Order: sequence, then structure tokens, then C-alpha cells
Amino acid sequence: MYENLFESIIKKKAMLSDGHIRQISRDILTGLKFLKDCGVVHCDLKPENIMYTTRENNQVKIIDFGSAGFVNEEPIDYLQTRPYR
Repeated sequence: MYENLFESIIKKKAMLSDGHIRQISRDILTGLKFLKDCGVVHCDLKPENIMYTTRENNQVKIIDFGSAGFVNEEPIDYLQTRPYR
């Protein structure tokens, strides 16, 4: 089973290497740029919503668009479950 970023960090109980952080950051920023170009706002970006694409590499993708919306839409009232700010 594939892990999300939060589960992976907790299981390893270790710091991520600089190269791993760079790759993850690059993938997240690429995904966010794509969402921006499509006019989509994720609204719930957190480590639990960053999923590894395979077990063998460090590539990640953004998941869980349940709270997402379009830029021109009215915002949805949403109660955050964790204080990610």
C-alpha cells in the first residue's frame, strides 16, 4: 500500500534528505502550478494529502479534492481538523 507524506515521516522517524525534500517540493509546486492554471483551489493541502506515486521513488502527487473549488466560486465554510497554518 502506498503511503502519504505524513505516514512516511512518522514511520521512518528520521529527517528527510535534502534531495528528497527538493524532489517532493518540486512535485508539490508543479501540482500547485497546474491547479492554478486550471483555476482550482485545493483548500486542504497538508502532509496527509500528499501521496507517494510508487514505493520505489520519491515522486508525490496531491490528493483529496473534497474541499476544492474554483477561483471564481463562493468559498465553502470549512472547519479544519488540524491547525495547519
